[in-house]
This record gives sequence, C-alpha cells and structure tokens, in this order.
Amino acid sequence: MTMRGGTVLEVILQDLFESFSPLIRAQVFAIVGDASATDDLVQATFLAALDHKDSLLVDKELLKGWLLIVARNRAIDHLRRSSRLSQLDVGTLGSSHEENNSVLDRLVIESAIDTLSSDHRQVVQEVLVNGTPLVHLAATIGVPEGTLRSRLHYAVKILRTKLDNVHDTR
Repeated sequence: MTMRGGTVLEVILQDLFESFSPLIRAQVFAIVGDASATDDLVQATFLAALDHKDSLLVDKELLKGWLLIVARNRAIDHLRRSSRLSQLDVGTLGSSHEENNSVLDRLVIESAIDTLSSDHRQVVQEVLVNGTPLVHLAATIGVPEGTLRSRLHYAVKILRTKLDNVHDTR
C-alpha cells in the first residue's frame, strides 16, 4: 500500500525522523562536536531503526528511547575510533553504571569545550580546568583581565547551553 509517494512504512519513518532527528542530532553533536560526523551518525541511527522496524514501530516513546541509546552508543564508538577514548586508561572505567556515566559525562564536557573558539577554550582550560587565577593568566598572555572575565562568562554560557541540551536528551 502506498501513500503520497511512499509506502505506509516510509511515511511513518519520515514522520519519526522529523520528530526525533533534532533531539538525536543535539545529543550526538554534544558528544562528538563535529557537524559532519553528527549527520553521519544520525543517519546511521535511523538506518539501524529500519533494521528493527517490526519491533520498534509499536510504541513511539520506546522508539525514542531506543534511538537515543543507539545514537549515544554510535557517538561513543565514533570517539573511540577517533582516538578520543583511547587516551583513557581502561582501568578508569568502573564496574558500576554511575562510574561509567561519570566517564561519559567527562567526555561530553571535554567535547563541548573542544567546540569553543580558541580564545574561549583557552580561558576555560586555564581558569576552570587548571585553576589558574585570572590575574595570572592575564599577565601571562598579555590580555586585560576584564577581557578574560568576559570570555569566561560567555564560554560558560555557551557550555551551559550545550550541556543542558545533552542533559535534556538523556
């Protein structure tokens, strides 16, 4: 049976893609920080759903949760392939769900920081990660302290938005 240029299944899948792709795209981008890779991973996620269409099309909320899990796992696999996770000591991966989520949270934060402009990334890295006082950083790099405060403020605002988007998708 066909409807408006496609089978019923194609129409349903198109509707699901339109409904869930923004949410999945936001989650994946927050993890990998690369638009091109995000597009590929979102597409791969929906192709995986196509392989499981018989069991997943029963409940839209079940499908949403499944898609988010598959997308997250594909994004993590992408990071592994790009050597991002290979820098982690396997011993740091804990046996509990909470410990593993902590590692994933750290990766999401690092990925979000990597998407910042170089000026914003530098001030976040030095002040928030390394604990360098703003006054020392200003003297070291020759930028006024007020400028660094402004960069830090906007960087934190950007990170908060990105991390809120990730949190909303979990």
